[in-house]
Parts: sequence; C-alpha cells; structure tokens
Amino acid sequence: MKFLNSSILLFSAAAVLVQAKSVVLSSKAIFTGVNKYNATASGFDIFRYARNHPTAIASILDKFSKESGFQPKKNGLYKTDNQFNAFKEDVKNFKYINYLGSHTIRFRPWGSPEDIRKDIIGRYSPIKSLGWDLPPKSVVVASALVDQIPATADKALAGNWTVALVALHGYDDNRIRVDITQVDFQLRVLEDGGADIAGDEAFLHEDSYDILTGGLFADAQAFATAYPKVTVNTLLDNLTTA
Repeated sequence: MKFLNSSILLFSAAAVLVQAKSVVLSSKAIFTGVNKYNATASGFDIFRYARNHPTAIASILDKFSKESGFQPKKNGLYKTDNQFNAFKEDVKNFKYINYLGSHTIRFRPWGSPEDIRKDIIGRYSPIKSLGWDLPPKSVVVASALVDQIPATADKALAGNWTVALVALHGYDDNRIRVDITQVDFQLRVLEDGGADIAGDEAFLHEDSYDILTGGLFADAQAFATAYPKVTVNTLLDNLTTA
C-alpha cells in the first residue's frame, strides 16, 4: 500500500469517533516547537524540571498507549477503534491535563492530494487555534492527515477509514500542548488498485489540551515510579503505524 508523501515530519495517530465501529485506523506522529530536554536527566528530573517536560509527557503518553493497547508500530493498521478510544480517554482523564476545547470542520475531498491539503488549510486557518506559529499549524495538520490517505490499496481496505494526528508542541516558556486531530472518511478502491475518498465531504475533528506543569513538579517522585522514562522520539516511533 502506497501513501501520499510530504516533506514535513509529523506525528499522528490513527483515530476514530468515540463510538466503536468497524474502521481502518492508520497512525503517524509529530513533535513541534522547542524541546530543551537534558538527555542525561533521570526519571525524577524529567518531571521536576520544566525544561524536561516534553520527555515527561512522552513518558506518560507512552504508558497510556501500552495500557490501552493502542500501539500502532507494533500492531499495524487497526480494524476497530476500541484501543484508540481508550487511549483518548486516558489522555482526557489525566489529572494534570487541561481541556482547551474542540472543533470540527467539513472539507471537500476532491482532486489531487495537494488540492485536499489546500482545502483543509483554507478551512482550518480561520479557527486560529492557540498554538503553533512556525510552521503554521494548519499546514502541519493538513499535511499529517493527507499524507496518510492511501493512494493505492487492496479491495479489502475499502470502507470506513480514520487517520489522525496526536501532536505535542513545546513552547519557549516550557508550556506543553497536546492536540488529537482526526479525519473520518470512506475510502474507495478502484479496479486498477488506485484509491481515493468517496463522496463529496469529509470531516476533521480536533481536541486540544495543555499540561498543568505545576502538578508534574509536585508529583515528580511518584510519577518517576509510575511512568518509565521514554524519549519524545521513541514515543513518536511507537505511535506510528509500521
């Protein structure tokens, strides 16, 4: 199966709506922004010191992925949304996470991959979600999602699909943001093996959170025991469909 390419490095995870259904899930991943992590930091230090918090959040998310069974690198394409939904619930219910809001947009899945990318960017940009400046968030999100839409596929993969982005962003002031973005669509597989999105519309949904870093300081010792240290790059690799 061949996927559409992009030059932007991204981190996303295949995702679906909350209600379980038969669906193919693909996964990919990114970290953007600033990561001042000290590579020699101990498990305690990644929670105690703000500069190491990207690694702290990576460690927490990696444990959530293992506990929920959402391990895209290990398991490949999923045929159900149960594991991903469990992962999302773990993120949502983490004691030191702050829900910033959600939004949904409808876009036209017509034309070339670049046409679809541009349509998402045009519809996404006016939302002006809190966060990324360079590169523009709309470009990062659109590229992450469009790159996962198969250009070719087996007939068995036709039907409900979801592709999604689970992204960490680090700021100069050591704040950390987590966005979980997904696109749900119907994949059509043609007689020649080519594939595209069926229908006249598709939907993008995003949930956004930031981390209450004061809690990471306060519970550093307990968290160092509960969440084994995992680097950002390792997390991105683990949450990417092999």
